[in-house]
Amino acid sequence: MNIDEMKSAWGQLDARLARIESQQNELLALRRKATEQRSTVASARALRPLLAGQVLQALFGVALALMAVLFWVPRADHGVQFIVYGATVQAYAIWLIASAGHELALLRKIRFSTAVLEMQTQLATLRRWRARNGWVFVYAGCFIWIPVMLMLFASLGADIWAHQPQVVGWFVVSGAVTAAAVFLGFRLAARRPSWAASLQANAAGQSVRNAELALGDIEAFKAEAP
Repeated sequence: MNIDEMKSAWGQLDARLARIESQQNELLALRRKATEQRSTVASARALRPLLAGQVLQALFGVALALMAVLFWVPRADHGVQFIVYGATVQAYAIWLIASAGHELALLRKIRFSTAVLEMQTQLATLRRWRARNGWVFVYAGCFIWIPVMLMLFASLGADIWAHQPQVVGWFVVSGAVTAAAVFLGFRLAARRPSWAASLQANAAGQSVRNAELALGDIEAFKAEAP
């Protein structure tokens, strides 16, 4: 084989290798696009239960607020305790509605057609909000049952505040004990690395966690790709 034939053979080999490399790049781009589409769809699907839950929370808040108003307004002249019961529950209901509205607004801002980094940033904003708001839910839940129970008894004709105020006191003490137990439980969990990691990962709820994991598949694919 002379020099010209060798040059021709090497040129054909280079061209063949270039075609193979081009085909591999095209295949990799198709795989990346498919992974991104699959992951964004999975992320959006993971947030659907959260979306439905917030709608139900808002509707429950509206019903609870209406119930509170219908309770305390007719009884406003019969004792300040009825106003306290109803107004407390009404305030809680308004907070439920406002919380759900804000969370729905955060969900609406998540654009699954944008870059992965932007979607991750939007999910991080949602995570921070849910983590902070979750503490409010936990501690409010330790006490809100008290005015609800007092409203229920008052609706049945038993004014516990007026006739057995010590019972109300025990309700408040039990709520405070529950709140303290929750606080100490979280403090204890924070001292154990495995528990703390689990609490942090799931602080925003499983829906957000699943959405983040779905987007994480894209980053994992990019890291593995040559």
